[in-house]
Amino acid sequence: MIDDPFFNPIAMQLIEMPPASRQTLETRDRHSSDKVDPKLEFPIESAKSWVREMLNEQWVYSPNTPFVAFPQENGAADVIRAHYIVDGSDVDIAQTLYIISIRVQTSTHSTTSIGAKSAQEFARKIFNEPERMRFEASGSFDAGKWGTQISTRDPNTPPGWPNWIDDLRWWQTETSIGFVTIKSVGGPTKASISVAPEQNKHWF
Repeated sequence: MIDDPFFNPIAMQLIEMPPASRQTLETRDRHSSDKVDPKLEFPIESAKSWVREMLNEQWVYSPNTPFVAFPQENGAADVIRAHYIVDGSDVDIAQTLYIISIRVQTSTHSTTSIGAKSAQEFARKIFNEPERMRFEASGSFDAGKWGTQISTRDPNTPPGWPNWIDDLRWWQTETSIGFVTIKSVGGPTKASISVAPEQNKHWF
């Protein structure tokens, strides 16, 4: 287990998709025209907008990609997931109310080295504002390495104004790379935005 609040149990479930959710998502891929429950329309549109906010045009989902809601997935949290392929790489998106996980897995382009440098290079390839991606290593786990973004936050920024770029975490194994962060663009908000599990259990 990585000792970092952004890799809490709910975030880890976003990264490691439960088999039942994977099966449901694969079924929806084959029936992408299925109607969406009206009460889920706003959360799903919000989830889509966060992908567009973070990823550049090449790595954004295609228009027919289904985003599927999982109320209280595995009894842990309300989750929205999507899966699509870019340049032969499987992309898994998973979100709770305030956490987003992006995982890219490929068996055809296995990474030759893992660490902050290669993670940063990949991040600059997929994210908007690539020039702000500056990573450092924080530690290792069983299968790979992980680390954080070197914050570009103004030191005068009031506490409680999180920003997805400054709070970005990365992890990497020989065949996968992923990113976890908070869904916030900085600035004052009415809501208390946090990656804490208790604030990410309920969404819809």
